Amino acid sequence: QDVRYFLNGVCVEVTPDHVRLVATDGHRLAVNTTHYKTAITEAKQIIIPQKAVTELLRLLSEEKEQEQEQDENPLAITVTKNHIQIKTHTLTFTATLIDAQYPPYQKVIPQNGDKEARINCKLFKEALGRATILTHERFRGVRLDFNAETLQILSYNTQQESSQESIPVNYQGKPISISFNLSYLIDVLNVVKTDEIKMTLSTHKESVLLEEPDSEQASLFVIMPVTL
Repeated sequence: QDVRYFLNGVCVEVTPDHVRLVATDGHRLAVNTTHYKTAITEAKQIIIPQKAVTELLRLLSEEKEQEQEQDENPLAITVTKNHIQIKTHTLTFTATLIDAQYPPYQKVIPQNGDKEARINCKLFKEALGRATILTHERFRGVRLDFNAETLQILSYNTQQESSQESIPVNYQGKPISISFNLSYLIDVLNVVKTDEIKMTLSTHKESVLLEEPDSEQASLFVIMPVTL
């Protein structure tokens, strides 16, 4: 029932040389850009409903499993004013677009972070998984303390229980403590393909930027901190 209709969908931005997908829930933002030549001459932006995206992912996944021994077939995508149609040689999928203007998402992507950390994804995800045992059931907050070579992960709950763990980190900048919804961090780590995640920070009150370093497909994630 949110009046901000764009929150209920994924923005697809197509230009002559790239396709970009953007999604946000108001607390975090995800952007994925794939660079290749498209058949259009000017940029176009549409919003596909979340339910349609979820269903399309399921259908394409099932089709891929059925055609493991065949060459990949490109998708044929047709967009009208109110609809999008996606075709493969076995599937035709049509969905109604969300009639709304997507906000200028570029403005919320941090640009002036003066602190950078490179963290091993596997170690980070495992440590967060252990920390989640003692987080608050509702808020799931975790505090990250960054120092030159160590990232300390702290969590606690209303029963005065707490956990503390340190993992190695390559960090450049002044020491900083910042808190996040632990689930948001794990969601990012579940989809990145690189061994490391790069986190760019500024202050404990401002959003952080997470990126896949040295990746062919440019994915970035913005997460707002929380107050514990």
